[in-house]
Amino acid sequence: MDLRDVETELRAHLADRPVPPAPEGLVQRTRVLHRRRRRHQAALAGAGLAVALLVGSVPVLRDALPDVPGSDVAAPPSAAQPSLYDLPVRGSLAGDAGWLEEVAALPWTAVPEADPDTDPPSGSHRVLYAADVPGGRVALVMGAEGAVLSAAWFVGPPGAEPTELTQAAPAARAYPDQPLTLLDAPDATGPAVLVVVSRPGDEATYTQGHLVSATGEETDDVVQVELDDGAGSAEVVSPSVFPGYTEVRVERDGEQAYSLDPGLSDRSLDAELAVPVDVADPRGLRAGDIDEEWLRGLTQSALSRYGSGADGVTPVLLAAGAAAGAGDPHVLMIGLTFPSGATTVWAVRYVTTEGSSSGTTTSLPPAPAGVPLPEQALGVRVAGALAVSAPARAAAAEALAADGTVVAAFPLVDGTAVAELPLTPPVTDVRVLDTAGSVVAQVRVTGTNG
Repeated sequence: MDLRDVETELRAHLADRPVPPAPEGLVQRTRVLHRRRRRHQAALAGAGLAVALLVGSVPVLRDALPDVPGSDVAAPPSAAQPSLYDLPVRGSLAGDAGWLEEVAALPWTAVPEADPDTDPPSGSHRVLYAADVPGGRVALVMGAEGAVLSAAWFVGPPGAEPTELTQAAPAARAYPDQPLTLLDAPDATGPAVLVVVSRPGDEATYTQGHLVSATGEETDDVVQVELDDGAGSAEVVSPSVFPGYTEVRVERDGEQAYSLDPGLSDRSLDAELAVPVDVADPRGLRAGDIDEEWLRGLTQSALSRYGSGADGVTPVLLAAGAAAGAGDPHVLMIGLTFPSGATTVWAVRYVTTEGSSSGTTTSLPPAPAGVPLPEQALGVRVAGALAVSAPARAAAAEALAADGTVVAAFPLVDGTAVAELPLTPPVTDVRVLDTAGSVVAQVRVTGTNG
């Protein structure tokens, strides 16, 4: 098996690994997650560069470290190539020397307690890129302390003077060869803007979502980022608050050199987190004992997984309730119906105690268009619990072992229930029955034990 085959298998494996939602304190936890992953991404890129310099040219294996989704391995720069820090300024404002000088002198906010290398001497700051982009102006400033590089993005309204620019996000570590990206939302109600600064001659694309066909097949929704001399911008859909689902790919000399999570600006992150998450509840399940933060987190994670492919999709709550067992765990199950009519289902089992919460999430591959979600018979296993959703006429459910033995039986209310599964024998199927005891449907149990 060659390295390309390995990459293909890794992508296929990781595509089935759901990202758990951020439940308690969703806004703050998502912000911390994004900052931590951005620092982790930069550190991995630096480590990849060091390894590459030792072993020579190595093809990129994105997500080779499953515990850090969206991580990068840097392609080695040629010894003859200067650092990005040493390249001439690029962008439509590159010729305005006075404006650039004032921007380079702008103070920036670092986070020395989290990353002490993000506060280089102000005299080392220089502008790498400055341009008018859709919705405003943007500038990328880099500074150096010895061999250590840091970068900060600044944004402002159309025609902004340097004093009208604000720092887009805390400064971050940078590396001589690593492309720098910013995903900004100049207007919370409009499209976002992606800016990429890389080496002259590089090309870039952005995967802003995953489209789902009526047969359930997924394809990437890819936008070409028009680069001039290796730097440029493109209008894209609003960003995902859960990094790892969207991706910037940079090609060099016809080969993929980098895959990156785009760096979100603070206002972009704020705008996305402020969007209300609408969940349809035809069965009135939200009137019960459920945690709305977990519901929001599960829903946002599911929508973020598909990005632009989930535009206009309203999730529906299919099951909710407490599963028997220690810690009084709860289960939520939602479904998405895509514009094509295909559907997918996500579920989480969570436990909330005083001062903490934890959970396990599972998701199903998209199913072909056909029966509406509330009319489907579904049995989804998540961390030892079973969530059942069935047509409203179904009044009871039976969990079956492989030989057809009834392992557990429980009533359905409005076609839905949550139950704890015994450890043995393994449950393979769910059979749902109407009030007369007639079989409405029998389906395989899907999902994982977490």
